[in-house]
Amino acid sequence: MPSDAVPARDRGGLVAVLLAGLATQALATWAVLALPSVAPKAADSLGVDVVLIGYHVSLIYTLATLSSVFAGALVISWGACRTSQVALLGSSLGCVVIAAVPSFATAVVGAMLIGFCYALTNPSAAALLARNVGPRNRGLVFSLKQAGVPVGGIAAGLVTPAIAVVHGWQVAVASTAAVGVVLALLLVPFRPSWDAMRAPVAGIRSDTIAGLRRVVSTPALVFLCGFGFLFAGIQLTIMTFAVAMAVEELGFQPLVAGALLATIQAAGFAGRLFWGAVADRIGSNVRALAIIATIATAGCLGLAGVAEGGPAWPVFLVCGLLGASAISWNGVFMSEIVRHSDAGSVGTTTGVSMVFVFAGVILGPAIFVSLHGWLGSYTTAFGVLAVPTLIGGLAIVAGPRLLATSSPRRGPPHDPTLADARDPQPARQPSAADAPHRRGT
Repeated sequence: MPSDAVPARDRGGLVAVLLAGLATQALATWAVLALPSVAPKAADSLGVDVVLIGYHVSLIYTLATLSSVFAGALVISWGACRTSQVALLGSSLGCVVIAAVPSFATAVVGAMLIGFCYALTNPSAAALLARNVGPRNRGLVFSLKQAGVPVGGIAAGLVTPAIAVVHGWQVAVASTAAVGVVLALLLVPFRPSWDAMRAPVAGIRSDTIAGLRRVVSTPALVFLCGFGFLFAGIQLTIMTFAVAMAVEELGFQPLVAGALLATIQAAGFAGRLFWGAVADRIGSNVRALAIIATIATAGCLGLAGVAEGGPAWPVFLVCGLLGASAISWNGVFMSEIVRHSDAGSVGTTTGVSMVFVFAGVILGPAIFVSLHGWLGSYTTAFGVLAVPTLIGGLAIVAGPRLLATSSPRRGPPHDPTLADARDPQPARQPSAADAPHRRGT
């Protein structure tokens, strides 16, 4: 069946699947940021300095990096819906552990639970969405799902502190768990349909290895993972150090610096939807990512040109461009990962790809700290980030051509960087024939 055929829909259709993926992503992100959002209030109870709570997020993403390796195999074995429920309930449990018995040890355990579950969100959502969306709107749909990240960030930044002021930080963090449990229960009626094609006796080890092999043997996926690594690091670096740059170097007042960060977040939310629609309109995720990389390169160079004491509007403009580019690539990236996955490998391919994304999240800010120490300037260090953004854009466009002969696709030579998303491709729809090798038949 050609790739532009309409897929068979699960119960509730695309709308239900999309809402489930977006809500799961938002809740998982909220759980990641719940404790940092009330760090000043929680630090005394946990017996640590406020600054040490920053390691909470690092630990979460470290666990997410490790568990992403086999997250896709769990989707095959448990089913995408059950995996989403595990992600919701596990993230909720992590928040309860942190809040119920405040201590350094329980904070570590809670962070590990949240990190493990955070890795499950993308493979499970990708497996469901791939079955319910065609290539003509895949970019927009995946971008809508990825909009759950800023939605979760907004909830952590607004709702959790507000509850903490009235009821204390423990109730505020635990309230995230209540939302997660409700969402998990709402998915119960959909599981029979959404998980009908799961392979409960599948070999997690063999499926994980198959996913790794597929990624490393497919040129387009290799360079996409490199792109994801670079841009994930740049994304978190911008979000982490934008306020410090504005206050310490540009002389902004704290409230103005906060507005700058909000501008970046808002531009990131709008940009994800915009670029998803653009990718579908032009019929190429790769071209959309290349444009994003170009704009991000210009934005980094633009920050290098701002000066202390100057007007604020150029800084807001440049940071808005960065929000609409370096913060907005995720949905189009996920859509392209799915485009290079067969029906039975969407979860495993996505999981392996996220290993590189999470690794970028861990390493990017650390590298930027060293870069800032060497250069002595936030704006100059941001200017240097134009190099990896440019490399990322060039890599996904030109890289697969250089390794096209190693592509595992059958048939005539195929250049994934030139292929239109609507070109006929092998069927991606699950069937009973997708899983026999896992059942030993």
